[in-house]
Amino acid sequence: MPMSMQRLISSLKGLPNVEDHYLSKRVEPRFALRAKATLDVQRSNGEVFSVSALDVSDSGVGFLCRRALEPQERIGLRLAYHDEQEYEPFEVRRGTPTVGGYKIGAVVNE
Repeated sequence: MPMSMQRLISSLKGLPNVEDHYLSKRVEPRFALRAKATLDVQRSNGEVFSVSALDVSDSGVGFLCRRALEPQERIGLRLAYHDEQEYEPFEVRRGTPTVGGYKIGAVVNE
């Protein structure tokens, strides 16, 4: 049975991310992950690659990406290794350079 992104977010929620420096600016708090999660990203040009999820909220996800993604870029996300699962629509909100790539924040795009 394919896992919806909402079920994925709910299942991965762990403790509140107490090191969240942007908590006062967020609509919803971010939660650290209870387990390691790899997501597949699909760009509008068809390119697909895997990323490591960092944290989740009720409306979005943070992940570490080796490629720069532009704010407002529309992407699809799904749990890696679940080829039967449809990509859920997300929109990139921010990309911050970090060691080894970029920290990307994306929100559900309904």
